[in-house]
Amino acid sequence: MKHLFAAALVIAATTTTTARAATFQFFTDEAAFDSFFSTTTSFDLSSDDSGLTLSGDDISISNGLVTDRIDQDDAPDTVLSFDAPLIGFGATFDLSPVGAGSGISISVTIGDELIELDQELPSTFTEGFFGFASDTAFTEVSFSEGSRASRPAESYTFAGPVGAIAEIAPVPLPAGFPLMAAALGAFAVLRRRKKTV
Repeated sequence: MKHLFAAALVIAATTTTTARAATFQFFTDEAAFDSFFSTTTSFDLSSDDSGLTLSGDDISISNGLVTDRIDQDDAPDTVLSFDAPLIGFGATFDLSPVGAGSGISISVTIGDELIELDQELPSTFTEGFFGFASDTAFTEVSFSEGSRASRPAESYTFAGPVGAIAEIAPVPLPAGFPLMAAALGAFAVLRRRKKTV
């Protein structure tokens, strides 16, 4: 009987732990990005309480314009951390202030996992909007050097960051719970039947 109960728990546990990879959609038009989400929020970089924290070695912010330089060291150089999980992020980028560099590779942090996006900002990207939507909430966006390895670094600016805050849905009943309840009920019926015989 104990073995059957343990088996029911294992089945229930494996049923509730299904994982899936995040998928992304990219935007180069801010109006299309805004219309994709029901609401978006702007991050005021001149405020200490903007909901966005920037960290990195070469970041400077002046009048809402972020100036940064990414070194070629195969590690995230700049990290944008958000107070609330997002399902979308975008800004107006310009990768031309110092000429063509390595481009920018973008990654997001989902849970404890750093996921690199399939699309990067090319070194030729000038004065335009770039954004993305995710079907899974993320808490950080990281920038590192792009795939144009012949260039040692990338200097760039961005302004007007916007995000779509993930709506917190009610916690659903785990899919394996009804299965486990049915199995426990069946065991109770079998045990009662065994006692009456």
